Amino acid sequence: MKTLEFITFNPEEQIEICELTRVPEVLKEHTDSCYRSAFFSEDNKKNCFGPLTLTFAIRTAKDILEEGCEYQDTEIKLETSGHVLPALPAYSEIQKYLETEDTYVHINGHIYKPNSEVYGFQQVYDDAVKCIDNLKKIGFTNESMVIYATPDDITVEVSNLALGIEGNEELPSRYYKLLCYLAEIKEVKGRPQKTSVKTILLNTTQTNSRILLPGSIHPKMKRVKVAVGASHFAYGIAAFSDTCVKKRTQEECIQETLNWLNFLEKEQKPVSGIRELLDKLPKIALPSKSSKVATSISSVASTKTDKPKEENDQISSKSFIGVFQPLKNELEDANNDFKNLPSGINAFNSTLDKVLGHGWSIGGLHIILGNREKGKASLLLQQTIISENKMPVLYISYEQSLREFVVNSSTLVNGINKTELIAGMTGPNAEKIKATFGVAVDKLQTKLTNNLYFSGVEAGRTSFNPDEILELASMLPESQKRLIVIESVNEEDFFDNINEKLQKLKAAAMSKNYIILMSIHVKEGLVKRPNYIEEFDIDYLAKYQRFSDTIININTDKTNLRRFVALVKGQVDNNLITNLEQKALQFSGGKRLKNDTYSLLRLIHNRNGRRDMILMLYQPDMGRFFELATVPLSRA
Repeated sequence: MKTLEFITFNPEEQIEICELTRVPEVLKEHTDSCYRSAFFSEDNKKNCFGPLTLTFAIRTAKDILEEGCEYQDTEIKLETSGHVLPALPAYSEIQKYLETEDTYVHINGHIYKPNSEVYGFQQVYDDAVKCIDNLKKIGFTNESMVIYATPDDITVEVSNLALGIEGNEELPSRYYKLLCYLAEIKEVKGRPQKTSVKTILLNTTQTNSRILLPGSIHPKMKRVKVAVGASHFAYGIAAFSDTCVKKRTQEECIQETLNWLNFLEKEQKPVSGIRELLDKLPKIALPSKSSKVATSISSVASTKTDKPKEENDQISSKSFIGVFQPLKNELEDANNDFKNLPSGINAFNSTLDKVLGHGWSIGGLHIILGNREKGKASLLLQQTIISENKMPVLYISYEQSLREFVVNSSTLVNGINKTELIAGMTGPNAEKIKATFGVAVDKLQTKLTNNLYFSGVEAGRTSFNPDEILELASMLPESQKRLIVIESVNEEDFFDNINEKLQKLKAAAMSKNYIILMSIHVKEGLVKRPNYIEEFDIDYLAKYQRFSDTIININTDKTNLRRFVALVKGQVDNNLITNLEQKALQFSGGKRLKNDTYSLLRLIHNRNGRRDMILMLYQPDMGRFFELATVPLSRA
């Protein structure tokens, strides 16, 4: 026999366990504030039963701070005694601020008292409609769900029979995955993050959750939780207001409960494909009120996730920006994160991937510096081509047109000599070469996925503006990681506000899980000792290090092979030069070209602490790099 646990709060908290058939009796004795457990159980207490419950409730500023999840694109600050705190305090400390009369909560520039509504009933209504529509899109009908409302919330209950799930000890976790899917909840840095659906309660699928029983009186609103139907949604929130404010007799309250029991017992046909969908849905971290409340560009509270590392591999290590708490607490909440390198995406070759510490870190701003015509754009293009089949990529060029980008991409993907191709377009074999190029473009189109977006000089940008870039980036499809490539920015574009512009990019990278790669044209003379950190490197670090995760300086010259050998060996070693040339010939597939040269990629800054110099063969005619050797950088 299935049993249900009740908690009643009038006149004082009481806990009672009874069979489902006796639920109306419990309500008759405790009409006010009668809450049920989220799930039913049988004698063995292992298997869970019951409907999926989705509750959308009015959210106050205090609710948002205490909810145990993050809100996308939400900046939160606390004001107390007329002063805005520079960071949110630890969760254990935030309560004392919320209880004082002179505390205000700043949310995206708007100021609220802790108990003031941030998301009202209109948002509750909109969120409920959206999730009901999402249920119907995957095959649920009106008969498979029942909807209840109070002046404070809307609750949707979905039959477990329509979900094709009988008693199961994994029911809470499977329900939570479906809740996150329907409400478009993401996981960011080990925490659940609300996106467009702001008012859904994330704890209604947890075994310790309590849900107001249909027919019971809401403790705050003093109105009964009643069933609503399609007609209420047809007329908007005014219809809800009319229905919810009416008082009910005890008989009417008990009838609401009886109708709910009838719904639970009603035979339902499982939705086609629902089990397969549940199996495929990703696990999202549960909301939790840990020792801190985290905030950055997007944050409200933190959780401590028990997910194994491989399930979070695409997420960078946790960020504690805006949190004021003891270091010991931070280490306690993210001990495993600090023991591992931040997650990243693979660089275009294994050596660079290694020295970066598992590739370009997610949430990072990575800067490529160098004179013009040294291969920065080719490096970014090579990275773009290998990344676009794994994630959305936005490529923004301040110097290339769409036609140039297609030519460069086609020659890179097909291994065609770009210089000979362009020269041959006007020669005696022009038609044949044009046909060859046409085939190369077709092959490029076949190879590419729908992940790559390009914006070039046709956009008419006159100077570097991070707001324009981030506006374009916001239009990319949702994904756990997205690559933003910014090519050919002039150093002069930063003027005196370099920190402000870089900070905007870095903040967006952290809050959106972007990986931002940006090349900047800088003027520099001959690098006399490329295996040392020199004075101009110190200048670069002073300008770019604060908000960047990586700084690479590219120096390209045909003499770099001999220079590299001389620096490493202390003299020109012809045998080593020959070996490296043979290695270059092998890596390039036996294609050595007239314009082949050698690049030194000098990693002068990386958050993982490494500083290395990589010698690469650079083929500008094909836009390709091949690594040959690497040595650590040293201080002079």
